[in-house]
Amino acid sequence: MLRIDHRSWPVVVLVALVLMFAGTGTALAHAKLASSEPAAGSTVTTAPERVVAVFSNHDALVAEGSVLKVTDASGATVDMGDTTLDRSDPDRKTLVVSLRPGLADGVYTVSWTAVSEGDGSVAEGSFTFTVSSGEAAASEAAPAEAAESEAAPAAAPAAAPEAPANLPRTAGDEGLPIATLASGALLLGLGLVARRRARR
Repeated sequence: MLRIDHRSWPVVVLVALVLMFAGTGTALAHAKLASSEPAAGSTVTTAPERVVAVFSNHDALVAEGSVLKVTDASGATVDMGDTTLDRSDPDRKTLVVSLRPGLADGVYTVSWTAVSEGDGSVAEGSFTFTVSSGEAAASEAAPAEAAESEAAPAAAPAAAPEAPANLPRTAGDEGLPIATLASGALLLGLGLVARRRARR
């Protein structure tokens, strides 16, 4: 059984304290995401122009090796690859990256790598945000409305009533007046002849 001399206890305690604080210091040195813009898990109605990530580590970050990478649902990169330390942050714990203009609606993933200045420790993580401007829904609804309007043709205007057609004149209709006149002339001629004979 190991026996520790009572005179060695101060050394043992000192070593334990050193190890404890060393472990705490290492934990504090590792970067942890404190906040972001857009916020992790949030939905925005306007496509952002950049992503900002703020970390809560004990030490400042170094630009070399610290990266923000943004991808869409298909895995395509949508950032400009220009991750920098935010100069407006005196603690140097904020990373910024620009995004391509006009991001479409969808879910985007931000993968981050943060390198601490103190011991050079590297921390990694990721979060997502969603763009939902409503433009996709509007563009999908427009063709559907157009298809419906094409599927329902406008009612044809009612046909105007046709004017009654003039009945054609037959040969009998044209000959009837002539026959009547001929008969009258014949009767008149016979009457004159009979009258003359009567006078004789």
